[in-house]
Amino acid sequence: MTEATETSAPKKTYRLSTRVEEREITGRTDAVTTAKEWSLESGQSVVVERTDGKVKMSFRDGGLVDYIYETRKGRSV
Repeated sequence: MTEATETSAPKKTYRLSTRVEEREITGRTDAVTTAKEWSLESGQSVVVERTDGKVKMSFRDGGLVDYIYETRKGRSV
């Protein structure tokens, strides 16, 4: 195991949802890629929310339309 692997933080989990489907994906890159594909293929909005509630993104037509990053300390989900 390399030093970078030992010190890197664990990947966060994201919840993707449309009007029809909901799925949890580990890793921001995978979640964003999947959301872009879903929104392009289905023509629906896709909401991506980090399971700790601090990050929320909305995608439509394969692109990001809204991004919210919660910065308040002590926020509970």
